[in-house]
Amino acid sequence: MNKTAVVTGGTHKDAAAIGVLALNIKDRAAKLGEELIVFHDGLSRRDRAIISSVFPTKFYRYHFKISWLDRRKNRSIRYFSPMVFCKYECLQLLREYDCVIWTDYDVVILKDLHELKESPAALQLVEADGSLRDMFLEEGKMLQIEGIDLDQKGVTTPLFVLNRTIGDYMEYYRWCNEATLKYSSYIDLPEQCIFSMMLQKYNIKYECLCSEKYVASPRKDYQNASVIHAAGRPKFWEGLRNEEWERYYALWLELGGSEYKVPLKEKIIKWKEKIRK
Repeated sequence: MNKTAVVTGGTHKDAAAIGVLALNIKDRAAKLGEELIVFHDGLSRRDRAIISSVFPTKFYRYHFKISWLDRRKNRSIRYFSPMVFCKYECLQLLREYDCVIWTDYDVVILKDLHELKESPAALQLVEADGSLRDMFLEEGKMLQIEGIDLDQKGVTTPLFVLNRTIGDYMEYYRWCNEATLKYSSYIDLPEQCIFSMMLQKYNIKYECLCSEKYVASPRKDYQNASVIHAAGRPKFWEGLRNEEWERYYALWLELGGSEYKVPLKEKIIKWKEKIRK
């Protein structure tokens, strides 16, 4: 019997959003995987216990070893946090699981997504609108990287499905981590840029998922979507109103989960913006 894991990851400040995702999966896509795996940087014991009571979950503490200086040099890594690189761990998880499904937690799943498990494709994901070159900071757009064509399409990673048949996944895992450190000063959409390069380097074929179905914008008409994704800001927990998400969040609080608290840094930014007006 094939074993599937649904994977997500994020910082402890977004515990509520991760908890909402667990409730959403249980309600809409309970058969998507046998386990939920969460990479985190310090979720509280209480929140972990509540999430585990909602859906069978394994938690792994994650830390990407990038220097403080390299992190400060790249505004995108500062914005997203190095936690975005925990997506690479999905490759390593193929040692234990036949299928690994990554989902960001700023989503609302609307349908059961059974078709993702039924596809024979080794990799399923959504292509980016632009090229790989668009995923680099200005100073990296003219890089010459052997075996990589920056004008080819890039890929996005809010939702992707890996199958063990993808090939030498541990080699891909090693390369992603090393390439991230090598190009950390140049990448703008960090993990998406590295994933896009990896697919070219190793000539990995993939099935292209429809963006309007699997990463639909909640700001537009999404009546035919299976998943909506709150790309950019604000998120559902920052004022982007969505009744489904609000319903799960209310249940999360009812279970005793942590309330979302706006970080001090964001409060200061909003205060400055208000003063400028």
